[in-house]
Amino acid sequence: MVVGSNPTAGALRQALPRVALRNGCRSQDQAGVELCVLSNMNFFNKKYILIVLGFLLFTLLVAVGLVFYLQDKASQESRQEELQNIINTQQKELDIAKKNIENIQSSKAQSNPTKTPSQTQGENSYSAIINSWKDEVASIECDFLHRETGEVVLTQTGSGYYIGEKGSEPKYIITNLHILRIGDSNSYSNYCYVKLLNDTQKVLIPREDIAGPNTPGADVASLKISNPTDYMINKPSEVHESCRKPDSYDGIDLGDKVLILGYPSIGSQTGITITEGIISGIDYPYYITSAKIEHGNSGGVAVLVKNGCNLGIPTAVVGGELESLGRVYDSLRALVELFYNIK
Repeated sequence: MVVGSNPTAGALRQALPRVALRNGCRSQDQAGVELCVLSNMNFFNKKYILIVLGFLLFTLLVAVGLVFYLQDKASQESRQEELQNIINTQQKELDIAKKNIENIQSSKAQSNPTKTPSQTQGENSYSAIINSWKDEVASIECDFLHRETGEVVLTQTGSGYYIGEKGSEPKYIITNLHILRIGDSNSYSNYCYVKLLNDTQKVLIPREDIAGPNTPGADVASLKISNPTDYMINKPSEVHESCRKPDSYDGIDLGDKVLILGYPSIGSQTGITITEGIISGIDYPYYITSAKIEHGNSGGVAVLVKNGCNLGIPTAVVGGELESLGRVYDSLRALVELFYNIK
C-alpha cells in the first residue's frame, strides 16, 4: 500500500506540526520534527511508568502497614482475652471462697442458736467489765537519766496490770518490757512512777525493782511495789482468771470480742480509755487483734468480753516494729515468764 494514499497517515502528517509545536519541536525539517515528537513521547511514557511504579510502591507500603496493624491488633485482643480469662478464673475462686465462708458461718449459726434476752442479760456487759477492771489498770511513767549529768533525757509512758491482795506484800505491776527499757539494749529506766485510777498518790519504783524475763522476744516485765500507798494496802482484792488454762485454748475462739483497757497518749489524761476489737488470729504466745493498741495503752489489759477473763497484755511493738494489727501476750504465759524465769 502506498503511504501517501493512507488517509490516517495523511491526517497524522497534517497534525504533526501542531503536535510538534505543543512539544517544543520547532524544526522545519520533517524528519527532525518526527524525531523530536517521538523523543518527547518516550519521555512521557517513562514518566507515566514511574508514576505507576510509585503508586504501586505506595500501595505496597500501605498494605504492609495494614498487615502489621492487624497483627498487632490481633495480638492485643489475644492478650486482653487471656487477661479476661485470668480475671474470670480469680472471680470464680473468690465466689467459691465466699460461698465456703457463708456455709461455715451458717453452720456455726445453726450450732449456736440465737440467744434469748434472758441469756443475753446473763453475759458480761461492757460497762460491767469496765467497772470490774478499771481500778486494776495502772498508768506508768518511766524516766531515763543521762549517765553524767543526771538529767532526764527520755520519758516513756504506758499501762500495766496491778496484782496485789489486800494485806499482802509485795504487790506488782505487770506490763510490757519495751516501756521499761530502750529497744533491745540493757538500758533500763532509772525509775518509774505508777498510779491506779482511784488512787491519789503515785508510787516510785526504783531500778532494782524492775525485772524482765530472759526469754528472747517476751515483751513482758514486772514492777515490784515495795512501798504501796494506803489505797493499795486497803484496796479490795479483785480476782481475774486467765482466759487460757494450762495446755488448753478452750473458750478462746477467732472472732471473740476483746476490750483493751489502758492509758493511751491520745486518750483521756484523767481516766482509762477502752478500745474494742476481735481476736483475728493466734500466734502463740500472742493473740492477734483488730483492737487499736498504741504506745500509751500498751502494757494494759486485754479482756475477753464473753466471760470477762484476762486474755493478756496488749503490746504495740513486736520486734521493734509498729503493726496494723495489735498483739496481746498471753496472760498465763506472762506470769510463767516473770515469776519462774526472772533475770
